[in-house]
Amino acid sequence: MKNNKSVHVVCILDKSGSMSRLTASVISNFNNFIDEQRKEEGKAFLTLILFDTTFKTIYNRVDINDVKHIDSKTYSAGGGTAMYDAVGSAIDTITDKNTLMLIQTDGQENSSRTYNKDKVMNMILEKEDIGWDFLFMGANIDTGKEGSKMGLRNKSVSFQANDMGIQDSFMGMGDKAKHYRYMKERDDNYKPPKDSELGSKGKSNKDKGPKLKWDKKSGQYKLA
Repeated sequence: MKNNKSVHVVCILDKSGSMSRLTASVISNFNNFIDEQRKEEGKAFLTLILFDTTFKTIYNRVDINDVKHIDSKTYSAGGGTAMYDAVGSAIDTITDKNTLMLIQTDGQENSSRTYNKDKVMNMILEKEDIGWDFLFMGANIDTGKEGSKMGLRNKSVSFQANDMGIQDSFMGMGDKAKHYRYMKERDDNYKPPKDSELGSKGKSNKDKGPKLKWDKKSGQYKLA
């Protein structure tokens, strides 16, 4: 595995039919996300995967400074929700030790053919063991329940399926990426807490690691 303090940020974004009215917001906020990540310390690569009834890799481990903005030709909504196929295929393909996977959807899985929830959950658990981190952002669903199917109940955050919600979602993903990159830049062997270590099991889990929370003052998600 590659081990040079670089971080691989993997964005897996829903572009199913229900996202059609949010297309402009996704495009502009993803582009803002990239601009903000370019300002951060340390080397980072980005993979962008878009999914509907199938999935497509737009950028494959591209230096963050070389990632181009997306537009309506890149991101156009339509089709179903093959989220498990997009996530599973990405995990099977990526070999970087320092990987953060950010998953965003506004609906339930309904189209995957190769991967299922159990297979994806086991894959995620294995990757958490070597220091990968994950964030699942969901709208129009019971986000915690759907996240649990992939082993990500405590790394799941809900957002509203509107323009403001999309902005909040990308802010949350941006904060998560900044934190992961910050920690890995200072310690290549840093391992973020596993999802199972973030549960509310009492005081023993109080300081296990970062979680996202809504900050009313700034009007955005911040790492708790």
